[in-house]
Amino acid sequence: MPDQFPSRTYSELNIFFSHFDLVSKLDETLGTGFNNLEKGLDDIYLREIVKENVQILSNPLSINLLIEAVADPREFYDKKESVGDAVKYLNNFLRYDGYKLIYEGECYRVKEWKDGELVK
Repeated sequence: MPDQFPSRTYSELNIFFSHFDLVSKLDETLGTGFNNLEKGLDDIYLREIVKENVQILSNPLSINLLIEAVADPREFYDKKESVGDAVKYLNNFLRYDGYKLIYEGECYRVKEWKDGELVK
């Protein structure tokens, strides 16, 4: 994961994705649990979990909610990473699809962005 984001443990990823009705298939697949994986396999399985869960999110609204949750300033409290750096990183990718994270109220929201302007 890029340095702009706080790292998450397996348990934290499960909790995070559960907010989007996504369930990790790791324990079902292995039957033994994440903590019994050999060193190095844990990262491979974490990537697979994320990959499977992101594939489940085919609804654009769900994707927006996921992106907004990743950029939630509360996730950065007491962390060395900066929410501003994370938003900048995400916006580098979102711009290709015509979107941008905009600070609104107390958090960031995904908004349609065209020709350097917010689309209403």
